[in-house]
Amino acid sequence: MSNSYNGPFEPDRWRSTVWAITSIFESGRPEGNPAAYQNYDAGIVSYGKHQATLASGTLGQVLAAYYARSQSAVSRALQQDYDLRVRNRDQSLRHDNGFRDLLIQAAAEAAMNEAQDLVFEQQFYQPAVTRARQCNLASPLALAVVYDISIQGGWGQVLERLTNRLGGSVVGQNGIDEERWIETFLDEREAWLNDIAQAADERGDHATADALRISTYRPRELRALARAGNYALEGPFQVRGVNLPGIPRPVPVADLALLGFDTSADLLAVRPGAQFTVTWRVRNTGNLPWDADFLLLNLSNRPARLFSRRQYPLDEVTNLLPVAPGANAALTVRLRAPRFGRRHHSEWRMADSRGNLFGPLLSFDYELASGPTPM
Repeated sequence: MSNSYNGPFEPDRWRSTVWAITSIFESGRPEGNPAAYQNYDAGIVSYGKHQATLASGTLGQVLAAYYARSQSAVSRALQQDYDLRVRNRDQSLRHDNGFRDLLIQAAAEAAMNEAQDLVFEQQFYQPAVTRARQCNLASPLALAVVYDISIQGGWGQVLERLTNRLGGSVVGQNGIDEERWIETFLDEREAWLNDIAQAADERGDHATADALRISTYRPRELRALARAGNYALEGPFQVRGVNLPGIPRPVPVADLALLGFDTSADLLAVRPGAQFTVTWRVRNTGNLPWDADFLLLNLSNRPARLFSRRQYPLDEVTNLLPVAPGANAALTVRLRAPRFGRRHHSEWRMADSRGNLFGPLLSFDYELASGPTPM
């Protein structure tokens, strides 16, 4: 495993592994426990795979999504007997065993699983993706760090501590690299948890203080992954003794999208024998960088009169190499028009270093201004 991550930012592909880490922290198992329930901390009632809390309002959001998906007796009982109290964040629900029992029963329904996933995707995962992008973070481990604190709480406070320590919060500024950002953030997160635990002790809230100190295992577990160099979260690896398969390496894929086409000639009136250029503006939509071993190939021409060359190494047709995944490039070839015929059609495609064709057909039509043999 490398000490760096150089791949594309793919939060959708990483989600299951990122969620599995936090699920282990919250409910002890990577798939999450939709029935997980506790009532001993400031959340009043915490419930589900990633512990939606009554105090924050996320439990109310989960229940609203559940009601919209289920008409079961459990759903009706929760809505009828507890909806108003949940919306008011009634602290007496901490000790309401009837509420607890209904929540645990609801977790057996697919509707509750769907509701929990929906709320945590919208309220936590997508905001974590945005935060990672704003800090110019690129790796799966970095996103796991951001998502986990988004679930537990403290993002703003820890980010401020990191900023004070590093003189910035964005990778690439002030000499901050991603590895240093992650290490510093986890150090400051652990220190912050201990600081607020001390404050809880000083006000006599020893249960909260103990819970906060116990939770410092979260940054320590994430730090262990960083120190192992597993920024890509490649498996297998362990979190709190639980084996995770990790994120599989993506299958190498070369692909492109055509963005536009330009030419130096009037393609409705090209002079016979004249030189002209054509340019395809493209984007690398695969996960492989294009290097000088890639080719632009002239596959066919109609009528069957070939240009002088059929293949063009990529370093001859673009000045941007390598073309990284997600980057745009202009592929330009200089051609000479045939001297005969009237209407012509030319077809091209890209090929990788092994000669495998990829991407859409790149074609164009042109007409000679005056051809002695009309087609």
